Amino acid sequence: MDNYIFIITLKVAISNKDCLQNGGDSCKLDYEGTRSYVVKVLVTDSGHPSKSNTFDLSIEVTDANDPPRNIKLSGKNIITAKHVFKDSKNYKVEELAPKGTEIGKLTVDDQDRSQTHTFTLEKDGNGLFEVTSDGAVRTATDQRLDVTIVYEITVRATDSGTPQKQVEGTFSITATGVNEAPVSVTFTPENAPITFAENEPVVMENSPVDSVIGTVVAKDQDPDQALTFSVKAKTDVQYIKVDTSPDCTSEDLLFSSDKLEVNENLQGETIGIFQVIDPDDGDSHVFKLTNDGGGNFAIDNKGRLSTSAGSSLDYEATKSVDITVSVNDAKGLSFEKSYNVSILDVNEAPTKIVLTNNKVSTNSQNKDKAVTKLQ
Repeated sequence: MDNYIFIITLKVAISNKDCLQNGGDSCKLDYEGTRSYVVKVLVTDSGHPSKSNTFDLSIEVTDANDPPRNIKLSGKNIITAKHVFKDSKNYKVEELAPKGTEIGKLTVDDQDRSQTHTFTLEKDGNGLFEVTSDGAVRTATDQRLDVTIVYEITVRATDSGTPQKQVEGTFSITATGVNEAPVSVTFTPENAPITFAENEPVVMENSPVDSVIGTVVAKDQDPDQALTFSVKAKTDVQYIKVDTSPDCTSEDLLFSSDKLEVNENLQGETIGIFQVIDPDDGDSHVFKLTNDGGGNFAIDNKGRLSTSAGSSLDYEATKSVDITVSVNDAKGLSFEKSYNVSILDVNEAPTKIVLTNNKVSTNSQNKDKAVTKLQ
């Protein structure tokens, strides 16, 4: 009897690509779930009459290192912590929280359940945050956090497999204000008819009622606080009063991002929003650009900065543009501040193609000879 060998190829029938990202039920071939399969193969010959037979083939699934996935910053044990509050995916910590205050614990999912994971910070909020070996995200310094900034940290989890696999996640952290007492008060000669050294006010005898002596300026660590003034003295307090109604000039402008930057070629796109720091609580403000960067930027009455409809920002031509923002309050007092806007490079499509020669000889026979060049 002659024996003939026929070769067939068995292939994986269902895509397993989603396994790498989603794991679990997405893994069609999963060593951790099923380590071997039995495939029944029916073989039929072409004789007359045809003959067939069924064979069982055992296929083993070999193990491969699965990447970690679904990195999370949990809220466990932090809702009632003294300095930390959990709010959805945005984590909050008091601006004066001491070094080592825990914000949350990092976890990852991994099909390779026996593996351990090492956590590192790829972006640490300018050194303000750290991660421990067991995945605890903490404050790294005693430095006061800025309540006007949304801090972003990027965490990388690396498994202990071979070769090692990694996953990254980005989380937002904001600082909540802690009410503090004003830090200083200064008596200045501003608006006074007589000049004097700071904190050494003078007043003419027989001055009429409501004569201005000077202006008291107080500083507070909390930019959003409204300050109330009153006079307390051991003697003659009835002769002095404080007028809290005068309008005050805005003190500063804050931008919604720690960097003022925009991609080239954008037109009519919002970049961010300015916030006014004004001692007059509840005052209204109108924004305008006294320098609009050559017509490339615009601002609305709410302080939203955008590229103009006719903007022509080009990274290859200039890498930054200066603008000046002016703000007027309800009584006409103004404040302005200049900014440098960084222009970011983006990949652009080719804009032109040139054919150096558009003629070819009718008798040309050399198939490898160049007849023209494209530039």
